[in-house]
Amino acid sequence: MTAAALTPYRSARRSYRHLRRPKPLTRRELEDAIAKIKARIFSGGEPFGVFVLKHGRGRRVTLLSVQDPNYRRQLRAMELQRHYIITCDKDSDLMAVWKRLCDFDREQPA
Repeated sequence: MTAAALTPYRSARRSYRHLRRPKPLTRRELEDAIAKIKARIFSGGEPFGVFVLKHGRGRRVTLLSVQDPNYRRQLRAMELQRHYIITCDKDSDLMAVWKRLCDFDREQPA
């Protein structure tokens, strides 16, 4: 038997290698995200979390209410995927949110 026959899942083994860091958010992604966040802050609703999730080849900025059951689930996954940005409410500073979005994926891992 050859070595290839003994390891039929060779390609699956390769998928466990170190993953490269994702690229920073593009300008278009930033502008779309800040427009959604700005509208949500100015509407004066309940606090919400900002998460960046993979979506196809790009990423999607998702706003989840703190009352949503998915909010806690995303916070638990945050340690592994590092996609939590910030929690905002009606008194949040829009410039602080913009800075956190711009710094996303540019921070060095701890």
